Amino acid sequence: MWRKGYHQPIDDQCTFQPPETIVDEPSTPKCSPSGQSKGLFKTITSISPFYNNPNLSPAAIARSESPGMKAHSFLEGPLMSRTSIENPPLRKKNSNNSLKSTKSGNLSRSNSNSSSKSNKKSGIRLSFGKARQGNGQLLLDEDWDTDIVNTPMTTSNSLFPDLNSLSIDDEPVIINKGDYITDNQPSQLFVEEADENCPYLKKNYRELMKDPYSCLKQPYCANNPDEASKFSKIVNVLTSPTFEFKQLKDISWKGIPTPLRAVVWQILVGYIPTNESTRDSVIDRKRKEYTKSVTRAYAIEKEERIWHQIHIDVPRTNPSIKLYSYPATQRSLEKILYLWAIRHPASGYVQGINDLVTPFFQVFLNHYLMSNVDVENFDPKVLPSELLNCVEADTYWCLTKVLDTIQDNYIHEQPGIFRQINELKRLIGRDEKGLAQHFEKENIDFLQFAFRWMNCMLMREFKLNLIIRMWDTYLSEFPTGFSDFHVYVCCAFLRKFTEILMEMEFQDIIMFLQDIGKTESWEESDIEMLLSEAYLWEMLYGGAAAHYK
Repeated sequence: MWRKGYHQPIDDQCTFQPPETIVDEPSTPKCSPSGQSKGLFKTITSISPFYNNPNLSPAAIARSESPGMKAHSFLEGPLMSRTSIENPPLRKKNSNNSLKSTKSGNLSRSNSNSSSKSNKKSGIRLSFGKARQGNGQLLLDEDWDTDIVNTPMTTSNSLFPDLNSLSIDDEPVIINKGDYITDNQPSQLFVEEADENCPYLKKNYRELMKDPYSCLKQPYCANNPDEASKFSKIVNVLTSPTFEFKQLKDISWKGIPTPLRAVVWQILVGYIPTNESTRDSVIDRKRKEYTKSVTRAYAIEKEERIWHQIHIDVPRTNPSIKLYSYPATQRSLEKILYLWAIRHPASGYVQGINDLVTPFFQVFLNHYLMSNVDVENFDPKVLPSELLNCVEADTYWCLTKVLDTIQDNYIHEQPGIFRQINELKRLIGRDEKGLAQHFEKENIDFLQFAFRWMNCMLMREFKLNLIIRMWDTYLSEFPTGFSDFHVYVCCAFLRKFTEILMEMEFQDIIMFLQDIGKTESWEESDIEMLLSEAYLWEMLYGGAAAHYK
């Protein structure tokens, strides 16, 4: 494994705001000596031995130490211990800002144009939560709804909210502080002011709504030197007179600092322009178009089958995160998903799209919240409806941009998913022949576990904070990150468990691969190692004909 664009850590942790300052905001952040970085950097060895030693197989080179894994019913203990890294103090949720590996930029890339015939088997769509053994026994994935095709077709308006809920208030509601604020205040690092009416919002949230680039003027004290360096580099790229899009993508591949993630994601997918003269007008027009479209969609006769499936899927979205259990969040997701479905009749709503909307929604919501607010436990009902509408609109347009790149995953017979699964099967068959033969011996069909990986983009296999880090890389690979690079990530993910799977039989294999507990102990550094391994395999076999050699 190796690093792409590896740079030496800088001495200063704090990236100070540029000359343009925000009114009423302090120009010099405070940084406590106690905030010294305790992140652990790991230098990745060169892959040159692979080219110098023909006796080493690609699988032997690429397979790194497996990340620590929660004790599982198939194991007596974890696979391997992992270095303990102290977490930063500001969030309730654990996060690991140390990097073990990053993508390498010293190798040229080949665009993957591989294609394969679509699987035309009938009766397969949306039902691969279950697997069939030779004796006819069915193994069910309980969180997967197999009756999506058989939902009622009657028309009714009773399930739809009142149109008054779509109104935009001029003034925010006044609320009291609740349980969203963490005990660790950020004042020890830098001064951050809250809105006087809504203590959970940044004081300049209205400015952020109007111009997302306003976040570049805010002070930021990173948890480690690498984060500070990335923050500084991204700010320099976005404020440079000559914008270098490739440079932004290269930096983003290795992870985006939280204060900049929302605006960088919107730039990477092409939602907001980098041209300052047109940026404000484009954002305003897009948000107004979303609000008008939702209002019209809710005012006419509804597609009851689509709405019914959305209405039952949304409450089941990310059940372990409190944010998605609140009615305000669920109403927002329903509007986004329903509008997308009726504006894309070729596919309509397909189960699994509800998972893909959540990273955008959470990142864009967090963009306006104080840094000491735990977004995963936050109830959006306390926010001004104007702000919530902006979050919805930005989420809708960015989701649309991503789904446009994988549209064939959700049209009739879902040929895109079958293409991805076939590519995954060929990759495993080429360099993990022992595992491929074991799967064949046990009558394991890749559809039985990989369909969900492709349909939901591995979102049910990892915690959402890790998915968000993964999407930093996927979006930096836009527009091929979700269609092509994702296959190599799935390949690297499956290889992590080769030795375990070789000791299992059919039923244990299926249960293990569908169990989300196997990644419960994964951290951000494990995801970055996985992404680096995926990049290695893409470099080796990324050509259109490489899989067949």
